[in-house]
Amino acid sequence: MNKLRLVLITLIALPLFAQYNSMCFNDKGALCLLSQESIEVKGAQKAFTVSEDLFRPFGLDTLPDGSFLVADSGNSTIKMLNDSGQLLISFGGKGSSDSSLLRPLGVCFDGTGRIIVSDTGNDCVKVFDKDGAFLFKFGKRGYGGSEFLNPFHVFKGKDNSIFVVDPGNICVKKFSATGKLLLKFSERLLSVSDAAVHPDGSVYICDYLDRSVKIFSPAGEFKGFYRDRFYYTKPTIIAISSEGFVAVQDSGTGIIETLSPENKVVQKIETRSNYRGGKIYAACADKNGVIFSTSFQDDYVYRLGNDGAGVSFGGNGTAPGLFREPRGVGTDSKGRVFVSDSFNGRIEQFDNNGKFLAEFNGYDWPLQLAVGADNSIYVSETGRSLIRKIDASGKTLMEIRPGEYFNPGPIAVDAAGTIGVINTLNKNFVMLAPDGKALKSFSFENKWPVSVAAGEAGTFYVFDSLESVVYMMNTTGLASQIKLELSGRRREKYGVLVYKEGKLFFLNSTKLSEVIFPTPLLKQQ
Repeated sequence: MNKLRLVLITLIALPLFAQYNSMCFNDKGALCLLSQESIEVKGAQKAFTVSEDLFRPFGLDTLPDGSFLVADSGNSTIKMLNDSGQLLISFGGKGSSDSSLLRPLGVCFDGTGRIIVSDTGNDCVKVFDKDGAFLFKFGKRGYGGSEFLNPFHVFKGKDNSIFVVDPGNICVKKFSATGKLLLKFSERLLSVSDAAVHPDGSVYICDYLDRSVKIFSPAGEFKGFYRDRFYYTKPTIIAISSEGFVAVQDSGTGIIETLSPENKVVQKIETRSNYRGGKIYAACADKNGVIFSTSFQDDYVYRLGNDGAGVSFGGNGTAPGLFREPRGVGTDSKGRVFVSDSFNGRIEQFDNNGKFLAEFNGYDWPLQLAVGADNSIYVSETGRSLIRKIDASGKTLMEIRPGEYFNPGPIAVDAAGTIGVINTLNKNFVMLAPDGKALKSFSFENKWPVSVAAGEAGTFYVFDSLESVVYMMNTTGLASQIKLELSGRRREKYGVLVYKEGKLFFLNSTKLSEVIFPTPLLKQQ
């Protein structure tokens, strides 16, 4: 498997489909759940909204006194909260220095009082004391045993060992308390979205793509499946208590199920929310101004007309006209709609009303796509780390790979055939000539670019969801920028850009708003 499928894990396999981003058991055996704005303690029947602003929090652990540690990735900080959600301490902040963090996704508290953090953006693990003072770090970007590609959750083992979920390298790694690599769990894994250690020393790993939770011995040998293979549809996060209770969140069904050591269901939590409250993954507008969009949470394409009326087409499955994680969407001048059906490895073609017309197979994780003025389709084929250009019949016209460490994500094409694409590995936006040669690159290292739209020839717009800023760019540099006035609610902060009828719009789950840039234009930075 191509290890550069990192973008698949980071943009899809992480728990973006469900209500909760992380969970753990506290010392009293109660299941604690972290959402975007709150923490719930199920055993105590307690829930509270966190007083501090959290943006993309992904890591959670509890301390012996009942307080919480939260990896607030969007704010690049670690926050310690009391059992009512009030802030006790906060440390980190965006940067690459020893004391700084960049999009931390995991945090845990070990038996010696240290705080372990997966500094995801800097591809390393950092260790701090209980007050947030830096102690040491280990790991760097790469494919080696002690290297990481977007480390996710971290959790403690016996003897204060440190486990790190490394989705980019499709494994879980065990380190000593001082950061020395001890073991790698990778046998028979197609993907890794989360893991936890059992009191007997075995390790349970969520294999998102294989739709299963796999059990490994303390020595790293694959021993079998928890429950049955394919019992889950999208297992994304897992927690195991000190007594051996196991909780798994299945993002496909929206259910968190907790089993006792005797394999009896003791708790079942329904979490799935509908599309209207979810986040939009990609969108486009046809020549008549009709908008088509895909979401993070289901297997449908939504059609929104100028009158505001919306309909959908698709559904979950492998048959023609159905999807398994549709991500990119684009339309051509003839009114045809093209959808990248990521998990089925194909591009599907529909008419303007959602009637299935054709499918093009043989793609390795087609994540996003865009349609050019000549009706050519440009596909971000993340499994092969390239952009594939095809015609409307599915024939490959060109393959574009501008350099090493290229994993194309959101993509757009202007009227002249210039390509604008977000490189998810290097966190930059790249403009490419029609022949695939690089024209300009813009760094987004400390930001979170999630959407790109093409305007007039030579002009592209990129939305950074971390700062809620839209950047206008051309081949001479940064032309202008504007900060959107979005509420603190997660579904309103996350959205995509749509260029239609000569105007730029921002679309999220609540509304469509025109984006108007200030004048005069800013000088190049």
